[in-house]
Amino acid sequence: MTGSGAAGSGVAASGYAGSAGEAVALVPLAGNSAAELAEHLVRGARILEAGLGEERISLGVSSVTTGPAGLNGLIEEARHARSLASLGTGKVSVVTGDDVSSHRTLLAAIPDPLRRSFRSRLLGRLEAYDATNQTELLETLETFLEESGSWAATADRLHVHVNTLRYRLKRIEELTGRSLNSWDERVDFLLALRMR
Repeated sequence: MTGSGAAGSGVAASGYAGSAGEAVALVPLAGNSAAELAEHLVRGARILEAGLGEERISLGVSSVTTGPAGLNGLIEEARHARSLASLGTGKVSVVTGDDVSSHRTLLAAIPDPLRRSFRSRLLGRLEAYDATNQTELLETLETFLEESGSWAATADRLHVHVNTLRYRLKRIEELTGRSLNSWDERVDFLLALRMR
């Protein structure tokens, strides 16, 4: 689907859709990287921004390919990136193929009511407990996950004793009914924390 990402080594597909329809272009990189191409496209689209009125420009830029065998996949990737860009809030929005490989981009594609519901179901009790008791369970959970479950690194970063951390993590499990020993549960918590 993609070729080497070396600058100038191939082409990238760019997709645009507006009320008039969709356009796809194969763009030679000409010594630029795909990221530089995306920046160039955004600069050009921003020039048009003042005349858009109520319209928006959504751009999707694929990865790079070096031959015709990857063109169909390239165009599909640009279309998916463009669909995600259309969920943006600005007048001009661009998503690249590299952006599509991040969980943050996938989360952005989830409707706001569903994101709020998921976050509330997983973290609502922690948020309420923190607000009522002036505790830092949510911060503790986030730090614990960012430190890949390391007790020592989490305690050090939060400037608390390991026994304090142990108490907080146990309280998190009690309030949520979920185990922090489970990778699946940790992933759910991480995704909920990213849904702000």
